[in-house]
Amino acid sequence: MNKYIQKSQKLMMTWVGVLCLAWLVAPASSEARLKIKLQDGIKFKQYKIAVPAFKAMGGSQQMAKKITAILRNDLTLSGTFKVLDPSSYQEKAEKSGIEPKTFDFEPWVKISAEGLLKGSYTPKGSGYLVKFRFYELGSNKLAYKEDFTIPNKATLRWYLHLFADRLYKFLTKERGIFRTKIAYIRNYRGSQEVWMMDFDGGSPRKLTNNGSINALPAWSPNGRYIAYTSWKKRNPDLFIQDVRTGKSRKISPFKGLNTGAAWSPDSQRIAFSASRGKSSMDIYVVNVSGGTPVRLTKAKWGIRNLSPTWSPDGKKISFVSTRYGSPQIFVMDVNGNSASNIQQLVTKGKYNQSPKWSPKGDWILFTGRDERNVFDLFLVDPKTRKVKRLTQNQGNNTEASWSPNGQNIVFSSTRDGVSKLFIMTKEGKYAKKLTYLSGKYLTPTWSPWLSK
Repeated sequence: MNKYIQKSQKLMMTWVGVLCLAWLVAPASSEARLKIKLQDGIKFKQYKIAVPAFKAMGGSQQMAKKITAILRNDLTLSGTFKVLDPSSYQEKAEKSGIEPKTFDFEPWVKISAEGLLKGSYTPKGSGYLVKFRFYELGSNKLAYKEDFTIPNKATLRWYLHLFADRLYKFLTKERGIFRTKIAYIRNYRGSQEVWMMDFDGGSPRKLTNNGSINALPAWSPNGRYIAYTSWKKRNPDLFIQDVRTGKSRKISPFKGLNTGAAWSPDSQRIAFSASRGKSSMDIYVVNVSGGTPVRLTKAKWGIRNLSPTWSPDGKKISFVSTRYGSPQIFVMDVNGNSASNIQQLVTKGKYNQSPKWSPKGDWILFTGRDERNVFDLFLVDPKTRKVKRLTQNQGNNTEASWSPNGQNIVFSSTRDGVSKLFIMTKEGKYAKKLTYLSGKYLTPTWSPWLSK
């Protein structure tokens, strides 16, 4: 490996911390429709739901257990639901059905469940017929039901995620996260490639396989592409890759470090940081279709402007700058240039990095280093500049990304030792681990809503 590649890789690793991270659908009763109000702060209370084992109607009990486990896990990971411990269930399952008047509500009321999700599955050709019945406890009414004809085993998880999305929408009036995906870097056995998985950590697959160093993936808002930095052509360049075809192309024209890609809301432009072979770094915007990048900041010698993130309306960009010494969070209009246009957003803390604007525009998520030299996750209100802490006393927590509905956050954490990916609510609650295989998991990026 020549000296230039070694030098550029060392620079990248030094600054990666700063840069990072056929259906039946029938609401059973309109008046029985529940509404879970999603809100900030300690006032939010998880919705207690019981999910007994799905019944196997002529099929294997193992498949019924799998279906039940996926649904329980989906609802738990959202943080909106508290799936009650199955060991507390008092119903005699062998004598109870899933349809109205085939079971008693009393055992479920006794354990303080607010909702009850029952279901069954029946083998059908190479696939399955899966029935879902959701009951409101209190009124003891069937509130929502669906029957899915699932064509084969390969699509089972997707259809179960689909049902979870529909139940979530029914109860909250907001879109769910259950059919989204997460891209990330997996550092394993000397390989550092871009990977992708379902939101719950299932079905992981490698997106790059170039044998080089790849870093900082970023998912386009239209869901079609992932941008990332790679040394595969002997310079740290920016590439965009078609998620479906796997084809990639370079979009950065500069020598030196090109990294920190951030897509505009319309998926037509990318903001990124480039050194152009100098000690300083600036933020540029380039059209995805090609052309000359437009420079937004003008750094003096040694100053670095990094990690851009677009506001949802596409009018502003938040970023990291070392113009006052240590890395801090700033905001500017997308035309950049004028110094008066650039304002410091976070004044607390000596080391703040990796901003990510929320889908609704109400918060900017960032990583901050505290007085103990530990990294944690914070939110700042871009209007009031009020800061909220999300994590504390659980290792280093970094490189976070928003779910498309703005209700959840995925992040990298060392709380269990080596960096793995976790999911939590936007309030910093109910954190759950997503990745368990060997290696370090870094810089997750959450997909937008995907059609399939």
